[in-house]
Amino acid sequence: KSKKKKKQEGDVDTIFFYSRTKEYKYLSNFNVNPFKSIIYGFPEDSEIFTWPTLEHYFQASKFSTDDSKNIEYIKGILDPSNKLPAKAKAYGSNRKPKNGASIREDWDRETEELLKDTDIKLKIKDLVMREGIRLKFSQNIDLQQKLKQTYPLNLIEFSKSDKYWGSDKDKKGKNMLGKILMEYRNSLIDET
Repeated sequence: KSKKKKKQEGDVDTIFFYSRTKEYKYLSNFNVNPFKSIIYGFPEDSEIFTWPTLEHYFQASKFSTDDSKNIEYIKGILDPSNKLPAKAKAYGSNRKPKNGASIREDWDRETEELLKDTDIKLKIKDLVMREGIRLKFSQNIDLQQKLKQTYPLNLIEFSKSDKYWGSDKDKKGKNMLGKILMEYRNSLIDET
């Protein structure tokens, strides 16, 4: 058995997921589960886009200001040449796009909104992730059912290089993706 598997077996109350894990890949932002939505924060009557993955939605939302350069850049994230989530991530991670688009100034700003049942203050990017998760799972009912079946297990994105969204290699990362997924899952359980 691989080292990673052994580590995971020791945590019987935890599901470790990542874009390359077969059974729980659907929890990853890189899994292809299209959904439709306006650009985050735009008026309800705005243009509706089809987001191939949650990663596309998240990366585009970094540029979600009503500025023609940003709208053009968001459409670039959805261009067929960027259909792979890793390409969308690279495109959205560009801090100085050639067309002059710019990431929202408030992207990393802490809000007064708390992650349910915690004292964790959410940042704008967390609110975007929360909305993206809601959209992805509410429009893909089969995934919503699978997510509900993970209750009451902990969900941890097993990313060796992401201290914010994942566990990081030392398993001491914030795991905000897992926490927001669990918050959404628990809200579904509460509804039933």
